[in-house]
Amino acid sequence: MDIDEPMYSFLMRFYRNGEKENPRFFQRLNHPDLRGMRVLEVGCGTGSLAVYMVEELGAASVTACDYQTPNIEFARCRLAAESPWLAGRIEYTDSPIEKLIAAGESFDVVVSKDVFEHILDFPGALSQMSRLLKPGGRLLSGWGPLYYSPRGGHGLTRIPYDHLLPERFLVSRFNRTHPQDPPISSVRNYGVNKLTYRAYRSELFKLGFERKYWELDCCESAAGRCAAFLARLLPYPLNEPLIFNVYIILRKPVSA
Repeated sequence: MDIDEPMYSFLMRFYRNGEKENPRFFQRLNHPDLRGMRVLEVGCGTGSLAVYMVEELGAASVTACDYQTPNIEFARCRLAAESPWLAGRIEYTDSPIEKLIAAGESFDVVVSKDVFEHILDFPGALSQMSRLLKPGGRLLSGWGPLYYSPRGGHGLTRIPYDHLLPERFLVSRFNRTHPQDPPISSVRNYGVNKLTYRAYRSELFKLGFERKYWELDCCESAAGRCAAFLARLLPYPLNEPLIFNVYIILRKPVSA
């Protein structure tokens, strides 16, 4: 990819938006310390979070992965054009993380922003992240909206909760109103895994992670704070429709 290509300009909008969101992401995680850490980012998009972790949080290095090759091509091109002094500390790759496992790589921290709700094989991906963490390493993640929350269908949602209508209706509506896009056959085919809050929680603790930080419904708006209050007040599963995001820091136990 070249900086003069239309695709570069298009993806730059996502990069700049990420730059604005990155401080809030780490604020919602209670400002974790990444100084001197070797970091793996899963689902890096256009790459702004990797730059933020090195420049602002002092990470020693970041390996940033994304399965969408155009994102990686953009991230590499932008790094060379705008931040060449970081070339030795940030590596962008579209290779599967299985290759990192096969190469015997290990990391102090695994970070994932706004990705978990899109991972279709969540147990499998989580197991791979755990394998790449050093004993005592940390998993940092924030994700949402969860599927059963007001906007949980992402682009399938038009008004709050309407993505919970019968799936065949959602599929038909999307295919009819997005003729320029490849047709979808299901919500999962669209790229949303439909997991409940309890399912995420169950999978995370199956691997023996130790809970260091766990917050629900992190939001700065009055409506968001109200939903967070009700979600804490109501028992599960009555609060499921009110849980729209989750922010966590988990620690991989040190082997005996």
